[in-house]
Parts: sequence; C-alpha cells; structure tokens
Amino acid sequence: MSYSIKECGGCTMCCRGSLTVQVNEHKVYPGCSCPHVTESGCGIFDDPSRPPVCDGYSCAWASLWFFPEWMRPDRCGFVLTITGGDSKIVALTPTFNEGDTVDGASLLWVINWAKHNDLTIVFTVRSPDEEETYFRGSVFNHPDSFFVSGNKSEVFNRKELFLDDE
Repeated sequence: MSYSIKECGGCTMCCRGSLTVQVNEHKVYPGCSCPHVTESGCGIFDDPSRPPVCDGYSCAWASLWFFPEWMRPDRCGFVLTITGGDSKIVALTPTFNEGDTVDGASLLWVINWAKHNDLTIVFTVRSPDEEETYFRGSVFNHPDSFFVSGNKSEVFNRKELFLDDE
C-alpha cells in the first residue's frame, strides 16, 4: 500500500488514462479512462474489489509533504509518478486529452526539484498538432537519456498498450 499524506480531493487524473494499469478486467491507458472513475473520485475506493495496483500507486503530490497545492495533478496538468525502490527516475505524464495543457510554472518547479535531488524525469506527451503522434524522452543528461516520437505503437511499449497478450 502506498503512503499518501494528502487527500486526492477532486483530482482523478491517475484514473483518466494518464497511467497504464489494469483495474480488475479493465485496461486503462492513454485515451481510455478507468470505468470506475466518477466526478467525485474512485467509485470502488472502499470496495474490496479495488485492486492492489490502485492502492499501491505513488503520486508524488499526494506522497510528498512539500509539493504545493498548486502542484496537484488536476491543477498543474500532469501526474508525477514516483517509481519504486532505489530508482532515481520519476515519470511525468499529462492527461493526453485534447485541449489540456501543462502549467509551465509547475513543470519548471518539478525540473528544479528533480535537478536538486539528482532525479531523471521521463516524460510522455502528445503532439499538439498531430493527434496520433506522441513524444517520449527524459530531462537531464543521463547515460540512459533518450527521445523518441511517433504514433502510439512507436512510442509506448507493447505492455503499456496491453498488446503483450496478443
């Protein structure tokens, strides 16, 4: 179980296709929200059928006391995921919904935080002018830095699009 020190409130970005997870029999990925998400939050939050993947998710804003309120994912336009273990990588993912924007001040705040903590930010964003083009890369020079662009199948790995079971 992840440790959250803040309540999500009205934020449901992690459930709206920013993350790639399987919630029971439902596949959640860019462009496909969790069917259990409601305007007020998770519809199965207190239900025993809520899977461990949801319980174990680690949102940086909810987990870290020093992240300001204006950095809540639904306010800044992206989810920042803390990877497990001793990893020095955080994943930055927007909603992928047309018209949604990432707040520039929030992005700079995260870049500064990552720089001071020797973290690499891996990001995935959608092209503003081509509907099916995505960009994935990393911020900061790092031995594993990369940048790719293309359609969903060229940018996301097969597992993220639930194609690994075909």
